Amino acid sequence: MTSKSLLTKKTVKIVVVGAGAAGLAAAGQLFKHGFTNVTVVEAQDRIGGRIYTEQLGDSHIELGAQWIHGEVGNPVHEIAVENNFLADSLNEPVTALDAEFRTQYGELLSRHLGRDFEIIMSSIAEECREAAATSSPIVSDTTLASFDKTALGFFSKKYEEYLKSDTDLPKAALVKDALFNWYCMFRNTIEGCDTLAEMSVKSWGDYKECDGNPVIDISTGYSSIVDNLASHIPNDTILLNKPVKNLYVPKLVENKLPEGKLPSAVVCLDGETIQSHHVICTVSLGYLKRYMNQFFYPLLPENKKHAITVMGFGAVNKIYMEFAKPFWPKDSAGFSFLWLDDTPAESKGGAKQTLADTWQKGIVGFYTVANQPNVLCGWLAGREARFMETLNKIEVEVACIELLKQFLNVDGLPKVVRLVRTCWNSQPYVLGSYSYKTYQCDDIPDVSSDLASPLTLNLDDRALGGMRTHPSLLFAGEATHPHYYSTVHGAILSGIREADRLASYYKAYSDEIADQQMVNEVYKDVVSSHRVIIIGAGIAGLSAAVALQDNSISDFKVLEALPRAGGRIESLKHGSHYIEYGAQWIHGEDGNPIFELALRNNLLSKDQSFSPEGDGWFLTETGDRVDPNIVNEVKAIMGQAYVDCTEFCSPDKFEFIPVSVGDYIREQFEMYLEDCSDSIEVLRLKRGIYDWHMNYTCIDNACENMNELSARLWGEYEECSGNPRINLQSGYASVIDLLLHQLYPDSITFNSAASKIYWDKGNLTSNLIHSFDAKTKTRKMSAMSVASFGQQRGPPPSSSNDCFMMTNSILGLKKTCRRPQTYPIEVTCENGKMYLCEHLILTQSVGCMKANFPTLFHPSLPLWKQNAILNTGYGTINKIFLEFAEPFWPKDCLGIQFVWTEHIFSLPPVTVGKEKHVPAEYWFRDLSGFDVVTGYNAMLLGWVGRKGAEAMEKYTNEQVEAVCVALLKIFTGISNIPDPVSFYRSNWHTNPYTKGSYSYRTVANEKENFTHKDLTESVNIVVDDLNYPALLFAGEATDNKYFSTVHGAYLSGKRAVTEIKTFYKELHKDVDDMSYLIEDSDEFFKDTDIKSKQKSLKEVKSRAEIKTKTKGH
Repeated sequence: MTSKSLLTKKTVKIVVVGAGAAGLAAAGQLFKHGFTNVTVVEAQDRIGGRIYTEQLGDSHIELGAQWIHGEVGNPVHEIAVENNFLADSLNEPVTALDAEFRTQYGELLSRHLGRDFEIIMSSIAEECREAAATSSPIVSDTTLASFDKTALGFFSKKYEEYLKSDTDLPKAALVKDALFNWYCMFRNTIEGCDTLAEMSVKSWGDYKECDGNPVIDISTGYSSIVDNLASHIPNDTILLNKPVKNLYVPKLVENKLPEGKLPSAVVCLDGETIQSHHVICTVSLGYLKRYMNQFFYPLLPENKKHAITVMGFGAVNKIYMEFAKPFWPKDSAGFSFLWLDDTPAESKGGAKQTLADTWQKGIVGFYTVANQPNVLCGWLAGREARFMETLNKIEVEVACIELLKQFLNVDGLPKVVRLVRTCWNSQPYVLGSYSYKTYQCDDIPDVSSDLASPLTLNLDDRALGGMRTHPSLLFAGEATHPHYYSTVHGAILSGIREADRLASYYKAYSDEIADQQMVNEVYKDVVSSHRVIIIGAGIAGLSAAVALQDNSISDFKVLEALPRAGGRIESLKHGSHYIEYGAQWIHGEDGNPIFELALRNNLLSKDQSFSPEGDGWFLTETGDRVDPNIVNEVKAIMGQAYVDCTEFCSPDKFEFIPVSVGDYIREQFEMYLEDCSDSIEVLRLKRGIYDWHMNYTCIDNACENMNELSARLWGEYEECSGNPRINLQSGYASVIDLLLHQLYPDSITFNSAASKIYWDKGNLTSNLIHSFDAKTKTRKMSAMSVASFGQQRGPPPSSSNDCFMMTNSILGLKKTCRRPQTYPIEVTCENGKMYLCEHLILTQSVGCMKANFPTLFHPSLPLWKQNAILNTGYGTINKIFLEFAEPFWPKDCLGIQFVWTEHIFSLPPVTVGKEKHVPAEYWFRDLSGFDVVTGYNAMLLGWVGRKGAEAMEKYTNEQVEAVCVALLKIFTGISNIPDPVSFYRSNWHTNPYTKGSYSYRTVANEKENFTHKDLTESVNIVVDDLNYPALLFAGEATDNKYFSTVHGAYLSGKRAVTEIKTFYKELHKDVDDMSYLIEDSDEFFKDTDIKSKQKSLKEVKSRAEIKTKTKGH
């Protein structure tokens, strides 16, 4: 780089290659981040890439991407909803499985066949996905034949097993084989492969689906998504008809660029070379496969070339035929083609057939198209799709007409007005349709990461502030997404990912420069220093604060991000009662410190009858009540299975322990069903009750899926005996108020969210040598020279600044009180205030830690602590309170539980004000039902978990209320349920300082051999001979027995303080009393109400004397 000035977002040059979904998303996100010098080069004369909508009559057809796949977390769906691109009625689009099956002899199979077949094959597909996700033996068993480990082998074996069971599918070999062969071809069009034999079971599980409707039509056409993405980019940014010949990264000389060169360059076919600081390459995987050895200079690294080679990229094509008039019924979904006895002609003594003779057998069927009453669309994939591209349109039309006549057993058809077919494999800048993971990907730890990883330069350049690892060439596109490959939303998210990567890169280096240039200004804002700082004024933080006072440590400060205390405890007074947004009940009595506190202080509700939860009437979506005998029977089976799981924490008792709670529960339930001799209707109801229990248990554990819950760790949780659901008369916040009243004035500073934690300040100076001891989990430092300590992150020693008392040791110790005279920890808050301390107790939720620890801690947390945070489960549950003027349910009804027995995707539109609201995101499927709330005349409490809890927060109160009332009407069969008089709901996921509800023990905890101790254990600093607990961790997730509970959080705060207390006791074994824990009076009285402190100091000393006198008794 020739510039001597520092780069900024306004001067850095970025080129995006490709104006498909990934490229447009990347460019839009770059502009959103403040980059302004961005150019998008596109080889074709249009934008959109593999999204291509063509007008046909009054509507359109999709030549590329067809549907939005899922809703929750899908940016395509979010764009469509925000811009009203979806149809008013969200009827599901027709798919191949909705159509009627016909044979080549013109025979029509049963109309129920498609649905039955879909259920079986969907179950097999889900089993295949679970086998990969849970490391089933089929994934890792090296003794299995290679075919048995492919998706085709898995499907074949499972299909035969299903046929042996009680099923209505035809048992005749010709029909069952034809069905399976058809499904494999159909699946090829979904996956984009030539055959399922190319895909392994392991790779099958890598793809993740977004929750919600998997096939959503865009009424305005998919191109409206492209136009929306482009609307965030200035018009002159995109250069069309600009194919690229090479992407070039210059060779460095002694870590410096050649004179006049930038870190990357784009060489176009028209001869222009565009130099840039970064290039984001979004070309298709098909293009990379064919041209990677000519497209890049120098050649790509071997690992990236190998990833490109083994990742699959196939061809899927469509054939649209517009007829003069429809010859199919108005409600028809189309026709799926079954080839019976499809033995090659040469096997029967006939002439050998070529692909020219058989390509049309690759067409899985012809299907109706939304808003095109005269159009059918045929789908085909693989080699047949590629061969079709070599034919002219007349040849394709003739073959398709003959195919339809044969399968429909008709002599003639209406005239074909127009035929439109796609040729994606012949498109020179695409060379295929979309990606899939082959069995060869199994040998690469993370093929997606290899595809997505940028090419970097170790660049020493003044414009970048010195030596940096510079990302010159970045990669995006659907194939680079680890879970959403082959989709438009995967492409969009990959483009956003690379734009965010560059934004983080420039933020990091600008932050470093700002630190160097403004350090003295920053340190003028240091507010105070304390022996202990507690982050978070939830129950764990308050418990720690009270424990510090009880142990005569008064020099502490609690920093709370919110304007209130309580964290995930939040009560709202409503009439004479309280609405609990967070913690609802005290769970148990014996050994529960919260119960003991509430009992001693008369906080308990006078009515301690059991509050109903997950009880009452179990109703189906048809408005029928499930027989209580069936409900209780399934409940007993599930309850026993959960009890069984509690024993797995003692592994010596069992030869085999299932991986997850979900695995075991599912197995026990299926065994139970096998022993039942029920009718189909009763079995359907039992499965509905089973699904309700699985959903309810996910809510209870705040998890997304029961397969996430470790079976071996399930029994680690312990319940306190006694009433499991105890109400408080003045709300759970009364416990918070009780603790607040015990604290000294000004102990808590609100609206103070921590943004940076420098927990090992010595590590930030060049004069300190440090290492990390993995065995003792401590950071070791030795002081070379401390004269410069604080120069980078603090002012020079000054008598006027008692925050830094420089001695010849980093943690200099007083003669009588072995305490550091400098402060190794610094906390910077979002409001600019800064605090120094000796010990930091962190009580944030695991959700916040997961989201923030990469940028919060400096230096980074040790790897064992990072992994402990990442592997701890943490999810969201939310509550919905509906209060009615009068109950519409019987007096003896304890609740209304929703039992879904059909796979319904949508509810009818609901009225919100004067508008119709279509509940497009199916969060309500994760709503277990409504419990009757104790103490109210007519209050219902709904519990929603899993992804639905997160999705629900996107909608307004009015929309959520309307959906809930609609559900109650459907399930109760009462059409005249009035609107609620009051509505309340929680939003714990979008709360930036909770990001969810509570924790659980995951399969990953066990698989990675991480325990709660790794999450709980402090991060220490070793200075000379002092093993110093710098960072201490508290919060419900850190308690070994009572995680996910208020009493667990309370005990964790006390435990953290005990660790500090034990540390000082070990240092002062020779001291006879506890005086070393009492603060110097000068420090104690500073900036505080003297009279109140005098009284408090006397109390502190008195307590210390009592503890000293009673020591040993």
